[in-house]
Amino acid sequence: MTLKIKYLECNKKPVQAGVVVRVDAKKVCLMLGCSGPHLYNLQKSPSFPQPKFLGKKRLWLRSEVENWLEKNLSDASAHSSGIANIERAA
Repeated sequence: MTLKIKYLECNKKPVQAGVVVRVDAKKVCLMLGCSGPHLYNLQKSPSFPQPKFLGKKRLWLRSEVENWLEKNLSDASAHSSGIANIERAA
C-alpha cells in the first residue's frame, strides 16, 4: 500500500467537478511512485494514458492517470489474492 500512500500525499488539492486538471511527468511519477525512465516505459503500454503536449511539455489528464492507477491496483490485488488462494489450496 506504499503506492496508495504516495498517491494520497501528492494529491492534496481538491478539484471541483467539471475542471480538467493536467499534471506533468514529475507529478505522474509521484502519483505512481515510479522514476522518470519507468514512466517512459509505461507510455509504451497501450493501456497507459498517453500524454498531451503543450509545446514540448508532456501533460497527462489527472483523471486518466487516476483511473489507470485504480484499475491496476485492483488488478494487482485480485492477482495477489488469487495467488494466496492457490498457495493455501496446495
